[in-house]
Amino acid sequence: MTELYLYDTIGAFGISANAFIEQIQAVPADSAITVCINSDGGSVTDGNAIIAALQRHPAGYTARVDGLAASMAAVIAFTAPSCVASDGAMFMVHNVQGAASGDADEIRAYADIIQKFNDSIVARIAAKTGKSVEEIAAMLDEETWLTAQEALDMGLIASITAPLAAAAQLKEFPIVAKAQLGNIVSELKSLREIVAVKENEILALRSSTTELQSKYEAESAKTSAAQSEVNKWKELHAQLKASLGIAPAAVVPPIAAAAKSPTEIAAHLQTITDPVMRSQYFRDHRDALLAANNAERARK
Repeated sequence: MTELYLYDTIGAFGISANAFIEQIQAVPADSAITVCINSDGGSVTDGNAIIAALQRHPAGYTARVDGLAASMAAVIAFTAPSCVASDGAMFMVHNVQGAASGDADEIRAYADIIQKFNDSIVARIAAKTGKSVEEIAAMLDEETWLTAQEALDMGLIASITAPLAAAAQLKEFPIVAKAQLGNIVSELKSLREIVAVKENEILALRSSTTELQSKYEAESAKTSAAQSEVNKWKELHAQLKASLGIAPAAVVPPIAAAAKSPTEIAAHLQTITDPVMRSQYFRDHRDALLAANNAERARK
């Protein structure tokens, strides 16, 4: 028997499905698993993935609630083939919760998705207890808290483990702690709602980034197509010049290193006979050539 501890929030901000499934996979195939639970719940999808991984384990598994099994943690406990709980354990079930942003249609669609998750959980607990779907749905609507004895009476767990002698003074813990645990869970709900909003904002940013990337790729494709068209016309132009017997323009010969004055630059122009090269040379040395021309006029 191998014990695996689910002692944190289920999901990215506690124990993720990835992290817990890695522990499951490390258990030998011939060793049964006991999932020890003390969790306030968390992500429904991570919880469902954990349940599926446990159900695939060859040697099977059971659950043991050591402290609190609330929300999705209660679903993991209740859907186990067998679940035991400590004398002071508490359980809580409620409707699936989440947060959404967007227009009215998007929020209504999100509500429909939440309802599907909720119906799935109700069906699982109803199948385990033999109670009607309507009765279980009512429990979730009311956010129902159960002591270990109440969970046992409903058929949600198989047995209650005897309390340790050292913990005898905590016998009344379930009664005293209900209000305190309720406050803690309410705070956790608020935090989850904040996290859900932030996650939706991140998704929106990712969507915006994807849209910008798509636009960039589309514009890049247009630029590449335009460049290909330019290259094609350049090639056709070269072919046309060749067919007309026009020689390709030569590179304008560089000015000698010492020829730096306007007069020398102007003198160098006179050595260039090709009209295209002369035009290019004039553009490259316009200021110096104008200065040489002005100097020549002044001398006259």
